[in-house]
Amino acid sequence: KNIQNENYKTFLENVKNNNLENKIILKKNYSHIEISKFDNNYFDIIYIDGNHEPEFVLEDAILSFRKLKKGGIMIFDDYFFNGFYSTKKGIDAFVNIYEKNLEYIGFQDHQIFIKKIK
Repeated sequence: KNIQNENYKTFLENVKNNNLENKIILKKNYSHIEISKFDNNYFDIIYIDGNHEPEFVLEDAILSFRKLKKGGIMIFDDYFFNGFYSTKKGIDAFVNIYEKNLEYIGFQDHQIFIKKIK
């Protein structure tokens, strides 16, 4: 079994079972292509869980942050994925670069939560 396919099927079932089809936009493609299709300040919540290499995490964060509304929440998954220098390195770089524009909300399990303040 492919765990990614199983997780995706479970996600789709959860969306359907909770009547969220009209509240969730699902796109499966390269993030740098799909993110650009949305207007800036469009999303209330953005959940980043894509390619775990630091340069891709950083790129996803930068592109997505423009699309997040002021006061919106961005969640990064897999903070410690593949050791100290993989996903964490990209997330830390983003938080350090954008520190004037965000507020650190917290950490839970393997996720980091930030809020866009500017």
